[in-house]
Formats: sequence, C-alpha cells, structure tokens
Amino acid sequence: MVIARHGKIGYMESIGYMNMENKLPTHSDAVFRITSMTKPLIAAAKMKLLEQGKIHL
Repeated sequence: MVIARHGKIGYMESIGYMNMENKLPTHSDAVFRITSMTKPLIAAAKMKLLEQGKIHL
C-alpha cells in the first residue's frame, strides 16, 4: 500500500504473501499485473437491461 501526496510518499507498506504455500511475504518492489474490470461490469449491466426488455440484441 502506498499513500502519496504531491509526489512524495507519506506511507508505504507491503501487505500479503507472494507465495501462500511457503508464506513468502510480499516485497515493496514487487510488480503485479493489474487488469480492468470494466468489461465484466458492462456485460452484467447489459444482461440486466436485456432481461428487463430495455435493450434488444
């Protein structure tokens, strides 16, 4: 977790495990892939609108 303001880091802490089986802690320089959740949310919203008859395929 990083909390920064005006380009300066105020708080930085590594939380969690890199490997749950071996209890290997996460390092502050670890790199993670971040994915967007936009497509699943839009798909769910479209299906609700489709069920309600507000849109058609």
